[in-house]
Amino acid sequence: MMLGCGSNLMEPSLGPNQELDGQLLFRVMKGKNALYLLPSTDLVEDAKTPESDIESDIDLPQYPPRQPSNRTESGSATSPYPVTDDSIDGQDGDLNDGLMMIQDERNDVDAAIALSLTDNRAPSLDELLRELNSQVNGEEVSIFNVNRDDVIDGTLRGLKRRSFNPFKRVSAVFSSSICAEAEGAVDEGGPTREFFRLLNQAVCRLPIWFGPDDSKMLTLKSTGVEDRLYYYVGQMIAMSLIHGGGGPHFLSETMFKLLVSGPESLEATIDHIQSEEIKGTIMKVRLAIALNFMNCNGLLPLTSK
Repeated sequence: MMLGCGSNLMEPSLGPNQELDGQLLFRVMKGKNALYLLPSTDLVEDAKTPESDIESDIDLPQYPPRQPSNRTESGSATSPYPVTDDSIDGQDGDLNDGLMMIQDERNDVDAAIALSLTDNRAPSLDELLRELNSQVNGEEVSIFNVNRDDVIDGTLRGLKRRSFNPFKRVSAVFSSSICAEAEGAVDEGGPTREFFRLLNQAVCRLPIWFGPDDSKMLTLKSTGVEDRLYYYVGQMIAMSLIHGGGGPHFLSETMFKLLVSGPESLEATIDHIQSEEIKGTIMKVRLAIALNFMNCNGLLPLTSK
C-alpha cells in the first residue's frame, strides 16, 4: 500500500511493534483522497497461456451472440436497439468530458507509479521544502500586523484568522509600541525577512523549550497544550522555512534529528536529559537497582552491623 506525497508514492512508515491494521489505516487516510496498491509481482497472466489450460470453477453467464448492425444506403451503421433522440441529447459532451477527466487522473497516477518504481524512497527535507515552496501563490497575500516588542502575539492573531492560508505570500506590517501606527515601509521582501528573524528569536525564548540558546529541547507545559502553543509554534517554524525566512538555529542536534527522522531513529541516553535534578534522580535509581542486584547475587562483601 502506497500513499501520495507530492508527485511520489511512498510506503507508510511504521514504528517499532506497529502494525498497519484497519484502525491505523483509517487514521492515516483520514482526509486523504486515495490509497494506491502497488503489486509486488506482475498480475497479468502470460499471454501465451492457452485458454483451455485455465481452469475455473465459476459458471459464466451465456449471452446470445451480438446481432450484426444494419447498414443504411449511405453506409452508416444502425444499432439493433432502439435509441431515441431524447436519450442521447447532451450526453456526448458529458461523456467526452468524463472520459478526459478519467484519462487525466490515470496519467497522473501512472506518472506517480512510474516515478515511485524507479525512486522508491522518502523525499529528503530539502526536496520536501522545495515542493512546499513551489505551491506558494504569489498573487495572494497573508498580512501580519505585528509589534516589534511582541511578535508572537501579532503572529498568533494572524494564524488564527479564518482567511489565513499558509500558501499565500507573507507580508509583514510593523507598528510602533507607543501609538500602534504602521511604520509605513512597503514590503518588498525586507520587512518580511525582518519579521521572520524577529519571530525565530521570539520562538526561541518561549517557555516550551529548555537548554542553552544554541541547543534547545522541547519540554512539556500544560498551558502550552491547552492553548495549542506547540501547534502554532510548529506553524511558525514551517512558515518561516517555506517562505524563505530561515530555520530555527536554536535546536539541539538531538531535537533536530527527532523532528526530521522521527523518534524511532534515536536511541535516547541519560546524557540527553538536560535537567540536572531529573538526571540525578535517575542516577540514584540506577545505582539502587545495581546495588540490589549485586547484593542478591553475593557480589557485595558482607558488613557487620
